Amino acid sequence: MLRYLRPAHGTETIAQAQADGTYKLSGYKWFSSATDADMTLTLARICDAHGNTVPGSKGLSLFYLETRNKDGGLNGIQIQKLKNKLGTRQLPTAELLLDGTTAYKISDEGKGVSSISQMLTMTRIHNSLFSVAPMRRYYCQVQNT
Repeated sequence: MLRYLRPAHGTETIAQAQADGTYKLSGYKWFSSATDADMTLTLARICDAHGNTVPGSKGLSLFYLETRNKDGGLNGIQIQKLKNKLGTRQLPTAELLLDGTTAYKISDEGKGVSSISQMLTMTRIHNSLFSVAPMRRYYCQVQNT
């Protein structure tokens, strides 16, 4: 079952548990950065046996997925639209449709927001350090000339 909800009304991705311990994700991702990456982390709502989900941020869990399957094709991912943005153009951002995408739950159920927040903090620190470090080096080189 693929369930569509209106964009901009929260996380629309639904996760259904599989017998092998993986999950199948279905839904629409309105904003996905680094669309050409080999893997990604994403939030989704786990469906119970009756198809119900927990509303709000308490219903979100964090999932790891590889964007390509073993055959090299996309892992149940359809690129709907590339965003025309002002920011970094080398980092493609897109709207994605997930249709049976295989994923692995990596947070406790309902703890997705707090788990992904830790990852975002680490990437922000990493990006800050790697932008400040060359500036410091360039400054030192200018001082020595």
